[in-house]
Amino acid sequence: MPAVKTRNKATGSRKDIYPEEQFIYDENTDTLTCPAGKILTKRAFHSHRDNIEYMARRKDCKACELRTQCTKDNNGRSVQRHIRKKDLDAMLLITQNLKARRDIKTRQHLMERSYARSTRFGFDRARWRGVWKVAIQEYLVAAIQNIQVLIRYAKQPTKGVLTLPSLTAIKTDICRPIELFIIAFGLYILRMRESSKNHYLLPTL
Repeated sequence: MPAVKTRNKATGSRKDIYPEEQFIYDENTDTLTCPAGKILTKRAFHSHRDNIEYMARRKDCKACELRTQCTKDNNGRSVQRHIRKKDLDAMLLITQNLKARRDIKTRQHLMERSYARSTRFGFDRARWRGVWKVAIQEYLVAAIQNIQVLIRYAKQPTKGVLTLPSLTAIKTDICRPIELFIIAFGLYILRMRESSKNHYLLPTL
């Protein structure tokens, strides 16, 4: 996410040095120009990150008056540029407007807290291999969370003969068995689908 890079660009080893935005890219020569006017040429391509690394000549950096403001590396300054830098810049521009900032805050309020609660049920790690198996696990975790929400906001009857016990008792006595039942049901579905592969019959959810 581009906003993460913006938040971390002035921390750690990047602190007090020229950011990547200070280096001008020349599309014709596929090179970068540093604030001192020196050229950074292509050095390597990192396929796992889709980044191209550009590096200045060591002797240029060693004799540069701006060295302390540019790099702490004895080998000279290097800059990594994503192969879709234009698209990332466009995305970063979108995240700066008022609507985008409001959406990010909403996501932090609704999604991050929900994800943190789901990790106690193993949502942060897949138990099985295969997209459909992981989907079952996610559905089960979501079902457990939805049931917890229903129990949390359920209203206790105030009139009538069959008045329910307190919500605290409901949460303690019912919530955990429901969770175990849903997990067991999910394991049953997995076993049924595994056993039915030999008969070419795949039960659907």
